[in-house]
Amino acid sequence: MDFADYSNVVLSKPLNYKSLAHKLWMMSKLVKVFVITMIVIFATGCKLTDDAKGPKSDNGEIATVAPGQFKLLANNADVVGALKTAQHVDFKGREGSVTWKLKNVGETGHYDLRFLYALNDPKKQRNMDLYINDEIVTLVRFSNTGSWHYKWEKAQVIVKVNSGINTIKLVSKGNSAPNLKALIISG
Repeated sequence: MDFADYSNVVLSKPLNYKSLAHKLWMMSKLVKVFVITMIVIFATGCKLTDDAKGPKSDNGEIATVAPGQFKLLANNADVVGALKTAQHVDFKGREGSVTWKLKNVGETGHYDLRFLYALNDPKKQRNMDLYINDEIVTLVRFSNTGSWHYKWEKAQVIVKVNSGINTIKLVSKGNSAPNLKALIISG
């Protein structure tokens, strides 16, 4: 059983807390996600981390950050033109891209994507184009954090994601790119 096949089961409905009925529905979904996560953990040999961030696969690819959130590490994504380190993806001043593959997105809707990054270039931003399923959807702005390795911040966008399988790709725009640590998805 592949843990990644169940990575986005919680993303079955976009967040919308306007009614008590919807809140109860979301609670039932979270219980289902918890049960499925526990089954996957025991079936695949995944470990629970001691940092209170929830289940994590042995290679650290997917972790539950909070209810309704998933974290996918950049160094486990498909990378072109950059170097994968043990902790992050480093573009080393070159151009390139990082692509994450999402499986089992239950329902089409708008989702919150947060890219965890570090950047020590006080003279310019290192923005990247965001593609969903090979279509450009927006520009993600990455500003100086003051360090390449120690000061991590989040660049946030809200985008439409389709049900089923999706790809999320960041592509540099001529100024290289920041160091990328993870993609955190909420929905």
